[in-house]
Amino acid sequence: MKSVLKDSYVAINYTGRLDNGEIFDSSEDHGPQKFCMGNNSVIEGLEEGLIGMTLGEKRDIRIEAEKAYGAREEDQVITVERKELPEKMKPEVGMVIDLQTEAGERFPGTISKVTAKNVTIDLNHPLAGQVLSFAVEVVDIRAEGDEGTDEWEEHGHDCCGGHGDEGCGSCGSDEDDSDSEEGGCGSDKGGGGCCGGHH
Repeated sequence: MKSVLKDSYVAINYTGRLDNGEIFDSSEDHGPQKFCMGNNSVIEGLEEGLIGMTLGEKRDIRIEAEKAYGAREEDQVITVERKELPEKMKPEVGMVIDLQTEAGERFPGTISKVTAKNVTIDLNHPLAGQVLSFAVEVVDIRAEGDEGTDEWEEHGHDCCGGHGDEGCGSCGSDEDDSDSEEGGCGSDKGGGGCCGGHH
């Protein structure tokens, strides 16, 4: 019987919950998550919990913060003057914006406080410091080179796979349309990021 190995291609159904029982993401929203083990597509604790599972097996996996998105770091909370933000932007608590370093590296931040003059931005991952629980079911296991595996990651959802960049292509830039009601960057409706490998 096939089992998940450290380099397997895996497809799972999952529901992710916080310690208080709140569901923060589920494959019911987008179908099974497909990814390759061992390439940082998902958080460390989830990969470890999947090792050895067989096709059709279900398992509850509890992941401490250290093997999920790490501990919250208070020095990752910054305050900037409102005039430093794009003119069209209307900052609101909970809004996710796209920031950029002098070297051009882009990364998301969540607005946690807004005053008349300043905006406080939390650069921690939204799930940093959280213990996560996943109810998972393995629905497919393949080896590298098997038919279709080259397309898996191209069509994966950015929750259990990806690098936390979903919907962050234009926030914090002058091209951002802050009046948009669509989810994603520049709103509190964006999805994804629940168990992506990088944090």
